[in-house]
Amino acid sequence: MGLLPNVFITKKYSATDPRYMLKSAKKLFDIRDPVHGTIQFTSLEKRIIDHPYIQRLRYIHQLGFVFFVYPGATHDRFSHALGAMHIAGRLWGQIVNSSRDFLLGYMTMADIEYLGKIVRLAGLLHDSGHGPFSHTSEELLPQLKTLDVPREWYGASIKSNERATHEDYSVMVIASLARGKNAPISIVEAQDIASLVHHRIKPSEEWNRRFSRALKKKFIVHDVVQSFVSGDLDCDRMDYLMRDAHHTGVPYGFYDIDRLISALSLISLSATGGIAQSSSRGEVHVALDYTGIRAFEDFLLARYHMLLQVYFHKTANCFDYFLKQAFIVGELSYAIPAMMEKFAHLRDSSIFEKLFFAAQNPKNVWSRRLISRTPATLVFSTSMLREGKRKELDKKLLLRKIIFVCAKKGVVPIIVSSAQHLYRSPAKKRSGAKLFVVKRVMGEDFYEPIEKYSNLLQKYNEEINLFDAYILKEDYPKVASGLKKLLVGYQQKALGT
Repeated sequence: MGLLPNVFITKKYSATDPRYMLKSAKKLFDIRDPVHGTIQFTSLEKRIIDHPYIQRLRYIHQLGFVFFVYPGATHDRFSHALGAMHIAGRLWGQIVNSSRDFLLGYMTMADIEYLGKIVRLAGLLHDSGHGPFSHTSEELLPQLKTLDVPREWYGASIKSNERATHEDYSVMVIASLARGKNAPISIVEAQDIASLVHHRIKPSEEWNRRFSRALKKKFIVHDVVQSFVSGDLDCDRMDYLMRDAHHTGVPYGFYDIDRLISALSLISLSATGGIAQSSSRGEVHVALDYTGIRAFEDFLLARYHMLLQVYFHKTANCFDYFLKQAFIVGELSYAIPAMMEKFAHLRDSSIFEKLFFAAQNPKNVWSRRLISRTPATLVFSTSMLREGKRKELDKKLLLRKIIFVCAKKGVVPIIVSSAQHLYRSPAKKRSGAKLFVVKRVMGEDFYEPIEKYSNLLQKYNEEINLFDAYILKEDYPKVASGLKKLLVGYQQKALGT
C-alpha cells in the first residue's frame, strides 16, 4: 500500500449501505482516520491516493501558520482529502438510499454508480492544487493562460491577464491523472471530476449525453451533485470543520454529521402562486427533512465560531501577512511553476528552509519576525468590541481614521480583512443546487427554501465583515496614545455612553 498505514482488504457492502457505490469493487481497503474512524476506498481510488501528485498533499499544512498558535494543528491536506472523499460518498449514498426509485425515473443504475464514483473522486481531488502554505502563496500563482490545463474545458474564455487560482491548479492535477499509458482515469472522467471541483469547468459531452433525459425533465444533475463537492453544504466544509477542531483542540467545529446527512433526499417541485409544491414534472432539488434543521444550524454555527476562533485568528493572520511581505520585498525568491511535473515537488518545507536561510540576514525583517515568532501588536479587531446600540457604525470609516492617525506619525498599519456569509443561497440559474426543507403538518408535506425556514439564517445571515488592525511592535509607542483616544471614543459611541 505504499505510504498508507493500517490498510487491509475488507468486506463488500450491500446495496442498502450508504457506501453502496463500492459494492462492485473486487477489493476494498480500509484506513484509520481520527475524525471518521474507518474510511473505505476502492482499488481505483487507491491508485489515485498512491499517486505522487496526491501524496504531495502530505507535506502541505491544512491551516498554514495556525500551528504557531495551536501546536496540534500540524495536520495536512492529504488527510482532509481522504475525509472529503469519505463524506462525498456518504452524501451521495444517502441520496441514493433515500431517493433510489426517484433517481431511477431519470437515469439508469449504471448512471447512478458513475455519479457515485465521480463525486467521491471529486471530494478526494478538490484541494489537490493547493501550493505551499495554501492560500498564502496564491499571490505567487502565474497567469492562468500559462497553466498546463485543457483550455477547452473552460466554459468561458480565459482573459489574458487572469491570475490562476488553486482551483485551476486542481484542474491541472486532475487532467494530469488522465494522461499517460497507465492513467487511472479517462479524460472524460477527468473533465467530469474537474467540473464538480471548479465552477468554471463544464462537464464532458458524454455527461450531457448520459443525463440528457434527466435534463429534459428539469433535473439538473450536475448542479445537484456539484453542491456536494463545492457548495455551502459540501464534503469540503463538512470535513475540515471537524478535522480542524480536532487538531486545534477547540470544541466549536463539531456538529451532528450523522443526523445532518441522514435527513437529505431529493424532491421535485413546481411553484404555484409562489408556493413550492410537489410535482413529478417540477425542478429537482436537494431536500432536508425538518428533523435535521438543528443539525444544519449547528453546522453553520460551527463554521461561524471556527472562523472567529481559528481561521481568522489574529496571530496566524499576522504571520500570513509577514510571509506575503517576505515574498513581495524579495526576501524569499519563490515562484509557483505552471507545469505539473515541477509543481508536484513543492512542499511547505521548501518555504521554511528559505525562511530560515533568509532570517540569517538582519535586513530581512519579515523573515526574521516569522522565524522568531514575533507578531505585530493588535490594536483593533471587529471581534474585539461590541457595537451595542449603534450597530451600523461605519467600520470602514473607523479604518480610515486608524490609517490617518498612524500616518501623522509616519506609521503604516497592517490591515487584514475577510468577508463571509453563514450560507449563500445558489443563484436562480443554479436552481438544482437550492436546498429546501420538507416540513410535515398533519400528514401533508410542505416545502420551503432553507433560508426562509431557518430562524438562524433569517436573523444572522448577513455578510460578516471582519478586519484586524496591527502595528509593528517597534512602531507601537509612536501611535499608542492617538489610537487609544480614537478607539476608546469609538467604543463609547457604539455603546451609546
